[in-house]
Formats: sequence, structure tokens, C-alpha cells
Amino acid sequence: MKFLFLSNYFPPHTRGGYEQWCEEVALALTDRGHEVSVITARPEAAEKRRFQVFRVLEPEVVGGTASTVGRFLKRKSLENANLDQTRRVIDQTRPDAAMIWGMWNIPRSVPALVEALLPDRTAYYFCDYWPSLPNAMEQQLEAPATRRITGIPKQLLARLIVPRIRKERRHTLELRKPIFVSEAIGRLLGQSGVRPGKAEVIYGGTQVEQFTPNRLLRAKEDPLRLVYLGRLTADKGVHTALRALRILSGCPVKVCLDIYGGGDEVYEKELRAFVQSQGLTTTVRFCGGISRAQVPDILSRYHALVFPSEWEEPFARTVLEAMAAGLLVIGTTTGGTPEILRHRETGLAFRAGQAEELAGHLESVAREPQDARKLADVGRKIVVQQFTLTRMVDHIEQALGSMVNPSLVLTKQD
Repeated sequence: MKFLFLSNYFPPHTRGGYEQWCEEVALALTDRGHEVSVITARPEAAEKRRFQVFRVLEPEVVGGTASTVGRFLKRKSLENANLDQTRRVIDQTRPDAAMIWGMWNIPRSVPALVEALLPDRTAYYFCDYWPSLPNAMEQQLEAPATRRITGIPKQLLARLIVPRIRKERRHTLELRKPIFVSEAIGRLLGQSGVRPGKAEVIYGGTQVEQFTPNRLLRAKEDPLRLVYLGRLTADKGVHTALRALRILSGCPVKVCLDIYGGGDEVYEKELRAFVQSQGLTTTVRFCGGISRAQVPDILSRYHALVFPSEWEEPFARTVLEAMAAGLLVIGTTTGGTPEILRHRETGLAFRAGQAEELAGHLESVAREPQDARKLADVGRKIVVQQFTLTRMVDHIEQALGSMVNPSLVLTKQD
């Protein structure tokens, strides 16, 4: 069969886990004999793939305020170019079915056109909350200025432009074939007013074969080695982890944390300043960003993943990957996370922002390494049984195939 994927971003240009899932599923379906094409946003990237990637879409926002104003002034021509390019690719590839992934920062008219051209053959895989979000230009203009000198001009531009954006017609999407990455994302989209058709849940999966089960043995006197992987933004809660380490600084247990990732430069500076001021420089290391290919090796060096996120995580890849690698996950259960992370069953949970709770868990794990090992083993077993990429692809293949031929039952790969 011929499948068309649409995603606002696509590797190597990524903002979250869903773009990586989009790439992995596209590759897996190609390996199964399907013909897959992807429409995504510019800029161009070096491509060496077994499926076609059309980097033709113009995002609503690229760059800062000045660029956003310029794109606002030519937004109609950019939107028309997106529609023309989408029609061209569909005419060229003639897909049997389409799946739309993240569309934030892309005009709603693009998925609306796909729905019109492929009626009853367009599915949505919701890995984030983009249908409930405002226009990207609106978000960018209303976000606080990063420099004081630009604050007042940005506020004036927002007062001028944002009301005009809000008055413009936004396409209403039919969303006839919605698929959720977790139960939580369906519930939260519903609470925000997005009412898709009858949906199914296809959990995100991980390539467990990439991860060697972590068998690092730790004696009680050895340091508990923690790792954080992800964006450095306030909603990811890294500050809570640092506060927990400060609480433990007066305890006899030894805990250290390595932080991998980047993002908000101002926030990262605040984290670094906190580490310096609280005397945590020998406990915390900022290790910078890493590539997706480095993740299995990085995880193999640690005992536990700390996952202090404060936002409603749709379904975090990092939690799956850490469990697949045999690490104990100590994290919050916002959004879809409790559908995999269950307190004292598959890991340890604490309330978002509660550094004291996290500190208590860390002290307990540091004192009782055997209990931590048992929880980590159960977590890995659950991922291997229920959250593999193969299982995810099986179900997506079935969902796409059933739109083309409702009576078709595709061969499972279990």
C-alpha cells in the first residue's frame, strides 16, 4: 500500500518525540513492503532514506518577532504555496491513506485539504495537543520578550496583529479517524474543546532491541547515578530535581545527576546558577545535547532516570527508553505517564514540583539498591511485553489498511 505521512517537523529537525516516532514508523512500514512518503516543513536536509521526504511546507513562524511580522504580512501567499505543494505531492504519490502527525506551526488549511482530497482515508495520530493550541504567530507574539529592550515594541505589535489573527477563519477539521498515543491525550483534548470522532489508543513504542538490559550493580556506599534526558525548559521540572539534591546534600547518601539536553538558554543559566550557589558543582553535571543514536549508550551508564516533568506529557519516549534499558524511573505522573509508570510497581512516582517527595525517593533508592533493581526489572518487562515499536507499527498498519479496505486484516508481526 501507499501511505502518506504529514508532520510539521521531521528528523533531523525535531522538537519532541513524535517526529522520531513518525520517522521510525515510516521506516518500519517501508521495511514491510509499503510505499511511504512524508510531507514536512522546510528547511531542506540531507536525505538518504528508503522513502521519500518532501520538505515543502512553510511554517507560520520562523525566527523572532521581526520575522513573524514579515510572515504575517505574506501569510496568504505562504498558505497558498503550502496548499499547492500538498496537492502536488498527493498527485505525485497517489496515497491509499494518509496519517497526520503534529501540525503545530502549519496552517490548519493543510490537514483540511488532505481530508478533502482523501475523504475517509485520513487518520490522525495525536502525540501532542496541537488542535487545541492557538495560531503559532499568536503564541509567538504574546510570549514574553527575551530582552527588556524589545518588550514594549513586541507588546505593541501583539496588540495590533493578534486581534486580526483571531478574526480570521480557522478551518474546522473533521478528525474522523483519530488515534491517541495515550488515554490521557484523548481526555485532555476533550477537556480543551477538541471533539474528534470515535478514537482508538495506540501507545507509542520503543525499539527494545537497541537497549541492553542495565545490570549495573551498586553497593550501598556507591553513588546513586541519576540521569536526566530532555529539553531544558521550566515545564520539564529540572529545577525540582536540583532542589531535591540540595535537600539531600546534608545526608550521608551519595547521589549525583548528569543532565543531557538544551533548550531555554535563560532557564539553563538559572539552573547553572542554582547549582553554583548551592554547592552542588560536584554533584551535578551539564553534559549538553546528544543525538538519538547516543541514547542507548548514555542510559547504560546510570542507575536511574529522574523525570520531573510538570506539564501534561502525552506519552514520554524517555520513560519507555529508560525502562527498556533497565533503569529505575523516578518521575511525575502527569498526562499519559501513569499509563506506564506506576508507583512501586514499575517505578517510583512523586507529585510535580514536590522536591521533598523526590528527595525521599532518592534517599530510599540509595539505601536499598536491591529494591530499586526489582522495580527496574518489572519496568523493563512491561515495556518488552506491551510497548515495543513493533507492536505500535502493527496497530498503525492495521488502522491505515482498514481505511482502504475495512474487511482487510493485515498480518500481525508479533
